[in-house]
Amino acid sequence: MCVEGPSGVGKTTLLKLLYGSLRPWCGEARVDGVDLSKLRNRHVARFRRQLGCVFQSYELLPHLSALENVLLPLQLAHLNLNQPNERALDALEVVGLSDKATSLPRELSGGEQQRVAIARGIAHEPRILLADEPTGNLDTESTDDVMRAFEAYHEQGGTVVLATHDERLRDRHARKIVRIVPRAA
Repeated sequence: MCVEGPSGVGKTTLLKLLYGSLRPWCGEARVDGVDLSKLRNRHVARFRRQLGCVFQSYELLPHLSALENVLLPLQLAHLNLNQPNERALDALEVVGLSDKATSLPRELSGGEQQRVAIARGIAHEPRILLADEPTGNLDTESTDDVMRAFEAYHEQGGTVVLATHDERLRDRHARKIVRIVPRAA
């Protein structure tokens, strides 16, 4: 699904509501049947384990390899995963970077860094992947690589919620579109 609209219209705010990092001022925020507005703070972290996130700015730790960047959230979340290293390597394989597992972020291109961020987001096999302008800083070739990674994830049964202002992405890749339009003054 593509959440589309101009800069400043609220796409990032919507994703933060879906992730539970913001609470609605009124009404409800439901994700997969869960009303996040009613969850206690201690339960929000548990809920987030069902989600993956990909940020526009990658958020990779510079002193960790690609594999370690993908593996770290798996370790921090204390998920009961068999062989987390294999999960992380599998995620890097999905995004076409298994050969870069030992590379540090500074040794990777922008597109490769973004694909590591995607691998990190999908490694625990979340039901939903939230992606906030993940291609905003990338060239056309890197954007196509990232979108292929999202499509591969979707084909494996995952749901991708992609926030973008890029009409080309919407037109080429979106199966469903949610448009946010600015409120008239």
